[in-house]
Amino acid sequence: MRLKGYDYSNPAPCLVTFCTADKKPVLCGKLADAIQEHLKSVASRWGFRLWAWCIMPDHVHVVVSAPGTDRTVSDFVAAVKSLAAKANRDMGRPGGLWQTGFYDRILRPTERPEVIAAYIVGNPVRKGLIREGERWPWVYLDPETL
Repeated sequence: MRLKGYDYSNPAPCLVTFCTADKKPVLCGKLADAIQEHLKSVASRWGFRLWAWCIMPDHVHVVVSAPGTDRTVSDFVAAVKSLAAKANRDMGRPGGLWQTGFYDRILRPTERPEVIAAYIVGNPVRKGLIREGERWPWVYLDPETL
């Protein structure tokens, strides 16, 4: 559900989360690599700012800002999910990849995007997928965010 009356083309940072169908842990390897490329390519093509992302086995977190044009965060998520679903099919994996929709939280003016970004980047450690100090291959933190 989108926030009623909110302009999702607003350039304020937004935390979005989208999950796999039935929360199946399928986002790894070449598919996770493809999702990272789609995040970057859609953002670059449409002028979105990517603060951070973390691709977990069953969901994706992204802190993103719209460019303030007619493109919205919803457009961005739809494009990334569509491209990832196509990549999944091209890898010979039948069936739907994603749950319908996504979760979003517009960051309040008092919230610092870099704090939220650091939190999502730490998700693999908190979930026990890697140890502190190890590198998760499907995470990004904008150097300007530091």
